[in-house]
Amino acid sequence: MKRLFAIAALFLLAQAAQGELVRDPYLGVRPAGMGNAFIALSNDSNALWYNPAGLAREKGYHFNLIDTSIGVDSTDTLQRMFNAVWNGDYNNFLRTDQQYSRFNIRPTVTMPYLQFTFFNHFNAYIEMNNMQSLSANVDVYTFNDIGFAGAVGVPLGPYVSLGATGRAFQRSGIDTTLTAQDLLNGLGIPTPQALMAALYQNLSSRSGMGLGIAVDLGAMIRVPLPAGYPRWTLAATATDVGRTEFHQLGSANKPVGVPTVYNFGTAVEYGFDKNQQQLNFAFDFRHAFDNINVIQKLNLGIEYRYKFFAIRGGVTHGYLTGGFSLEFPPHTRLHLATYASEMGSGLWQKTQRWYLLQLVIGFNPN
Repeated sequence: MKRLFAIAALFLLAQAAQGELVRDPYLGVRPAGMGNAFIALSNDSNALWYNPAGLAREKGYHFNLIDTSIGVDSTDTLQRMFNAVWNGDYNNFLRTDQQYSRFNIRPTVTMPYLQFTFFNHFNAYIEMNNMQSLSANVDVYTFNDIGFAGAVGVPLGPYVSLGATGRAFQRSGIDTTLTAQDLLNGLGIPTPQALMAALYQNLSSRSGMGLGIAVDLGAMIRVPLPAGYPRWTLAATATDVGRTEFHQLGSANKPVGVPTVYNFGTAVEYGFDKNQQQLNFAFDFRHAFDNINVIQKLNLGIEYRYKFFAIRGGVTHGYLTGGFSLEFPPHTRLHLATYASEMGSGLWQKTQRWYLLQLVIGFNPN
């Protein structure tokens, strides 16, 4: 993994970015397909990551023995990942413009009120263009998290539930957004040409490894409606409460701390007993108090479930999302999703689309 970070740093020699990625590190595949609007639904193994208050209405027992997902921005990146993992070809892992890749393993146990998981989550995003300009940006968000997480959801009467998630994990990675001028100033080098020889050392000094303990809080309120009406839920979450900081390991630097993020959401669920049909509508206002464009905070989603499959659609960052699932009870689920983010300095300037695949095998997986 250290080798991969070193390659990522060296890759910055000739490129830089125009925008900055909105940090959503533990994105779920099913939620991604429906615009990442999931805070008020939170009714499967994603509850621990989206809103633990959803566990208060969990009725069954589920064990995701194998729960792994992969994410890429193109088939080219997929081939590069394959060559790196199976052939050891790390030298050609990264492209010369922009690249996103992700690999996640998280076997999960879900039961009424409780959920537990051991996880290894690798995420690499590097955006680089026009390094010759002193106003250009470099956006590097690459990390590998290994740890344990547990969540509890507690009902407070028939309409209100609260939840909390705790995560203890080790993070190795780098999270920085810099201009070429920042790099020059930091190195005390007067010209872009001289930067070429010293850039690796500067970026290496910004990478880190440390242990962190994070706490997320969530709440759900079910709006009381007459019998026969759909379920209408309001929800709110606070992730990395009090800001998650890392304890330094050895001589390595500490990873950059993770700030608190506040999210709000609502969902309407229509259930049809016949043929196990379900129709869900959801809306999230994420990163509510962060300094980003309001369109990047809006997430809309719709989902239709029918027996052994589900289809999803939505909007996030002003771009369409989509998803599809195949479910083979009682042991296997396959989820696919695509979504996009705005990478420019404004709206609808520069889109980047990503593709996710998740395989779940277990006992009544969810």
